[in-house]
Amino acid sequence: MENYVRSGPFWDMIEGRSPLPAASRLLGWKLLTLDPANGTIRVEFAAVPDFINPFGTIQGGIISAMLDDAMGPAATAFLGGHHMAPTVELKTSFMRPAMIGPLFVEAKVLHQGRNIVFLEAAMRDKEDKLIATATATARIYDWPKVPQSTLHPC
Repeated sequence: MENYVRSGPFWDMIEGRSPLPAASRLLGWKLLTLDPANGTIRVEFAAVPDFINPFGTIQGGIISAMLDDAMGPAATAFLGGHHMAPTVELKTSFMRPAMIGPLFVEAKVLHQGRNIVFLEAAMRDKEDKLIATATATARIYDWPKVPQSTLHPC
């Protein structure tokens, strides 16, 4: 990590100087590790009872949102924090049901092109069982000049 203070809306959210977006807060987003140079991140999410489907397991769309909410910040950090990378395509594969409790996502940048970045993520439960994986393609944009409260950390 650099020995200077990172600045800008993304770093302010990551480093706790400003609140996370509502969707990240809803998912219980908690940063565990971040390596911007390698484009890797580890995030803990809180799978709560409000996220269950009729079978009593965490709904698949919530799982996909958690995977996406880890890949986006991995890409933004890798790009220096002054570019955003909204997802243009996302594919999720489900290996087993997720239950209420903590879920852990490791995400990384696979490749950066001129205008796009390729990402992957894996979700595990507290017993380290693989729940789901995802791959995504994201488009690289300059960080917009809009009010911070409307921005997402990806």
